[in-house]
Amino acid sequence: MEEQKLTEEMKVQEAAEQAKMLRDQIATTLPPEPDTSCTDPVCSLKCRLPGGKIISRRFLQSTTLNVLFDFLFTKGFHRTSIDFDNLADLVATTTMNGIFSPQDTLIVELR
Repeated sequence: MEEQKLTEEMKVQEAAEQAKMLRDQIATTLPPEPDTSCTDPVCSLKCRLPGGKIISRRFLQSTTLNVLFDFLFTKGFHRTSIDFDNLADLVATTTMNGIFSPQDTLIVELR
């Protein structure tokens, strides 16, 4: 019984390490955040996370929702575990243009 518990703990730890490696890998593929001098249309998104924490990031309006999902994944939220009421019917390849205003707030809820 003790051995089984130790094996399960090792599996949980390995899964956590693999998830962190994947988050780190995806973080390196995110496009850079546009700076304030960017002349292309941008949207500044505030994401209200479960528990009340708020994270912010700027995105080009031409950025796809997939990049937003990847950004949230790097913060620990897998797209299958979160819910967006207003984005439910949109595909990940949809651009942010027309969905978000120049400054918008997105409420991230766990499923």
